[in-house]
Amino acid sequence: MVKTRLITMNRCLLFILFSFFTASSLAQIQLQGQVFSNDSITIEYASVWLQNTANPNLSAGTITDQEGRFKLAVPQTGNYQLQIRFLGFEDWQQELNIQESLDLGKITLASSTNLLEGVTVTGNRPIIERVEDKLVFNVASSPLNAGYDGMEVLQRSPNIWVSPDGSILMRNEAAKIMINGRILNWSSEDISNYLSNLNSEDIQSIQIQTNLGANVDAESSGGVINIILKKKRLGLRGNFRNYLTYRGSSYYSAYSSLNFDYGAEKWNVYGNYNYTFHNSEVLSNTSIDYFQDQLLLSTFQDRQDTMKLSRFRLGAVVEPADNHVLGVEVFGLNRQRIFDEENYVRFTESNGVLDEGLTLFRDDIFTDSYNATFNYKWTIDTLNSKLQFFADYALQQNERDNLSESSYDFGVFPPITERNRSNAQTEVYSMQLDLEKYFLSKTKLETGGKYTLTKRNNSLLSEYFETSEWIANDRTTAFNYNEQIAAAYAAVSQPIGEHYFAKAGIRVENTTLERLDLIEEDVVEQNYWTWVPNAYISRNFKNKTSLALSYAQRISRPSFTLLNNNIRKVNDFRFELGNPDLQPEYVHRFELSYNQKKQTIATYYNLTTDAINGIYFLEDQVAFYKKFNEGKQEQYGIEYNRFGNLTKWWYIRASAHLYRRKYINEAGEDSFEQNSARLRLFNNFKINSTTSIDLSGYYNSPTADAFFIAEEFYAVDFMLQKFFFDKKLHCRIYVNDIFNTLVYANGRPFQNFRTTASSKPRTQRITFWMTYNFSNQQRVNGRKAESKNEVRRRL
Repeated sequence: MVKTRLITMNRCLLFILFSFFTASSLAQIQLQGQVFSNDSITIEYASVWLQNTANPNLSAGTITDQEGRFKLAVPQTGNYQLQIRFLGFEDWQQELNIQESLDLGKITLASSTNLLEGVTVTGNRPIIERVEDKLVFNVASSPLNAGYDGMEVLQRSPNIWVSPDGSILMRNEAAKIMINGRILNWSSEDISNYLSNLNSEDIQSIQIQTNLGANVDAESSGGVINIILKKKRLGLRGNFRNYLTYRGSSYYSAYSSLNFDYGAEKWNVYGNYNYTFHNSEVLSNTSIDYFQDQLLLSTFQDRQDTMKLSRFRLGAVVEPADNHVLGVEVFGLNRQRIFDEENYVRFTESNGVLDEGLTLFRDDIFTDSYNATFNYKWTIDTLNSKLQFFADYALQQNERDNLSESSYDFGVFPPITERNRSNAQTEVYSMQLDLEKYFLSKTKLETGGKYTLTKRNNSLLSEYFETSEWIANDRTTAFNYNEQIAAAYAAVSQPIGEHYFAKAGIRVENTTLERLDLIEEDVVEQNYWTWVPNAYISRNFKNKTSLALSYAQRISRPSFTLLNNNIRKVNDFRFELGNPDLQPEYVHRFELSYNQKKQTIATYYNLTTDAINGIYFLEDQVAFYKKFNEGKQEQYGIEYNRFGNLTKWWYIRASAHLYRRKYINEAGEDSFEQNSARLRLFNNFKINSTTSIDLSGYYNSPTADAFFIAEEFYAVDFMLQKFFFDKKLHCRIYVNDIFNTLVYANGRPFQNFRTTASSKPRTQRITFWMTYNFSNQQRVNGRKAESKNEVRRRL
C-alpha cells in the first residue's frame, strides 16, 4: 500500500514539474522600468505600450504597479517604439532596438501644461458582467459599496442564498468561499464570522462561478465565490465592532471584535480577535406514528442553547524580492456549547394514553481548533504567470458529553438514566503546487498537484445506569481513520476570436482509506480513482450580454461530523447516529446561462449518484436517525436575478429560483418529486448621504429530499443605518423576522411509520450594532496568506 501511494505521489510531482519546465522554457525577452513624476513620485496605473516599427502586429502593453514599475514580454528582437501615458502628464516616447532583456531604469513624465481645472471624470463598471467563466458582481459600482459587511453583501448577490443559520449556498449546495483567491477552509460558522468582519467599503467585486474548474478539489460540490478586496493603505488601519441582539425574555447575544492591518510597501501584518456569547431557545413538537401498532409518540421539547466562543487570526505577508511573496497565517478557536433540554413525552394508542413522562437531557460540547498556513508565490513573467506553493496544518479536538434521565407516570416504561461520551481528534496535513502560465496568444495553462493526509481518532463510550453503577452498552465504539488523497490536474482556456471563450480541464484523484475498529479489531481499506472533467464555452454579444454553456463532474465527501460515531439521544424513543461507513456521492452538473447588464438567467440540471440522505429506521418502538448512501437525486431548474435602481434613491435586487427535485431508489423507481421555489427581494432606500433603510423578505416553498419533506417558511427583515464623524462611526438597528413568521416544519414518511417535526427558534429579534473605523490614511498592502487545505472544511 505504501509503495502504491509513493508511486501515485511521484506521478503527480512529475506531471507538475514537466508542465512547469515546458511552460518556463517559453519565457520571452523582457523590458522593464519604473515611472516617476517630475517631483520624484512614483506613478501607478500609467499606460505602457510597445509596438514593433516594422510589424505593427507585434505589440505588447501593460500598466504600472503601485510602485510605478512595469514589465513587458517582447514578442521578438527588433526595433520598437515605447510609449507611456498618464492623465495629467505629457506622453513619453522612445525608439528602442531590443536584442535582449533591457531595464530602462527611472523614467520621468513631465506634468502637462494643458490641465483643465475643476474637471472630474468618473466611470462605473456595470453592476453585473460576465468575465471568462465567472459572473462578476461589481460591489464598488453598486449601492452596497458602503455600510454593509461581507455576509450582507453575499445575501444581496446573484445566485447566492444565505440561509437563516448563516450557511452560504448555491443551488442547495454549500459554496466554496475565497478571498482574493485564498480558500477559507473553515466551518460554515467560522466563515460567516470571518465575512461579518469585512466591510463592503473594502470589497471591489465578487466573482461567482457555478461551473467548477479542474483546479478546485473534486470534493467541492457547490459553486465558488471569490471576494476581491480593494488595495488597502500603508500604515495602521482597522476597526472595533460590537453588537447586542435581544431575543425576548432573558435571551440575547453579545459580540465584540477587533480587526487590524499594518504594513509597508514590502510587508504587512494583519489580525482579528472576536468573542461571542449567545443564549437562545428553540421550542419544537415532534411525533412518530407507528402504523402497524396504531401507536402515536408525541414530544414537546424546550431546548436552551448557551455558547461561549473566542476566535483569533494572525498573519503576515512579506515580499523579499520582486515577484516573490511569502505568507503565513495562524487561526484558532475555543468553543463551549451547552444544550439543556426538557422533553415531554406521551405515548397514545386507540384506547387513550399509554404512558407519559419527562426526559431531561444535557449536552456539553467542547471544541479547540487550530490551523497554520504557509504559502509562496512567484510571478515568473510579465504576462502575470505564477507558480504557487501551499502548505497547511489543521488540528481539531472535539469532546462531547451528554446525560439523559427519564421518568414515566404510569410505569409502562421503566425510568432510564444514560450517558454518552465521545472524543474525536482530527489532524490534516496538506501540500499543493500550482502553475498558471499565460502565453502571448492569450492561451492560459493551469496545472498542479496536491497531497492531503487526514488522521482521525474517534471513541464513544455509551453507558446506562443500573444498580448503582454505569454499564457499557453495545453502542460503545472506537476507531482510527486515515485518508490520503493525491491529485493532479490540467486545464486550458483560450479566447476564440473577439466573441468566444472556451475552457476545458480534467482532475484525477487517488483516494486511500483505512479504518481500524479498535474494539472489533477489524480493518476496512479502500483505494479508488476519481476522474473529474469539466468544460465551458461562452459567446459575448453587444451591450454586455453573454451566453454560456458548461458541464462539470464533482465528488462530495461526507463531513467528518457525519463520519463520527457519535450518538445523540433525543429521548428514550429517538436517537441520532453518525455513520463511519458513509461513502462519497458523485455529482454531474449541466448549465446554460444568459447574462445582461442588470439581470441574469440560468437553467441547469444536476444528477447526484450514491446520494447521502438521512433515514429513520425502527428497532422495536425506538426510532434511529442515520445518514446513508441511497439511490440517486435529480434536480433541474431555472434561476433569475435582477439588479438596478428604480429611482435615484431606491435600489432593488430580486431573485427567483424555481426547481424540480426527485429521488430515484435502487430499483429505479421515482419518488419524493416536488416543484419548489425560492424568492428573495431586497430594497435599499437612500435617505441622504449618511442614512439609509433596508427592507428585505424571502420565501421558501415546500421542498423535498429523499424521505424528507420540508414545509414553507418566510420572513421580513428591516435595517436602519447611519454614519457619523466622516463615516468613521457606523451605527445600525436591525429587526429580524418582523412578523415572527419563521417556523421550520417537516415530515419523513416511511413504509411502517411517519415522523413529523416543527420547531420555532427565537428568530424575532432586535440588534444594536456599532463599528468604529480607524486609519492613518496611507495605503496598506491588502495581501493575505493563502490556504489550499480544503479538507479543513469537513471538520
